[in-house]
Amino acid sequence: MLHELTFPVTFPDTPVASLRVEIPRDSIAPVMDAAIQELLQTVLDQGVEPTGDLISYHHRRPTTSFDCEIALPVATPVTESGRVRNSILPAASFVEAVYTGPY
Repeated sequence: MLHELTFPVTFPDTPVASLRVEIPRDSIAPVMDAAIQELLQTVLDQGVEPTGDLISYHHRRPTTSFDCEIALPVATPVTESGRVRNSILPAASFVEAVYTGPY
């Protein structure tokens, strides 16, 4: 269910800890959940302070699979570990939507 739609939203360059995954459409829920847990655990284990909400950035329009990056804004860079990397989301204006429900 779409709860909120805001536009335009403008963000500056934002440092993030991120994890990129390619997920078959029929496996989105378990794979995405595990990736989110891996990202959060890495950030928290290192004592790095999140500075915002989780972000899902899709590198292309979904087809039979999703190619996306899960990102968490952070105050300081993480020590890269496993699939978790440091990145910067470039400044941009976009539409922000908040959805609650199944994948």
